[in-house]
Amino acid sequence: MVRHNSAVRQRRRSIRRNAINRQNKSALRTQVKKLREAIQQSDKETAQKLVSSTVSLIDKSVKKGAIHRIRAPASSPVSPGRLD
Repeated sequence: MVRHNSAVRQRRRSIRRNAINRQNKSALRTQVKKLREAIQQSDKETAQKLVSSTVSLIDKSVKKGAIHRIRAPASSPVSPGRLD
C-alpha cells in the first residue's frame, strides 16, 4: 500500500484514467465490429455511414491517449476510399 500523499493521489488518478481508457477502447471496438459486419454483409449504404463515425472515433481515441497514434491505422478496418 502506498504511503506518500503524492503516491495516493497518483493511484487515484491512474484508476480514473484506466476506467476512462477502458470505456473509450470498448466503444471503439464496438464501432469497428459494426463496420466490419456491415462490410461483410455487403451493406454499402450502412458501411459508408459508419466509416466516417468510426474514423472519427479512432482519431478521438488517439487524441485522448487511449490508443497509440501509430496503432490507429491498424484499428481501422478500411480506409474511406476502399468502399467504392
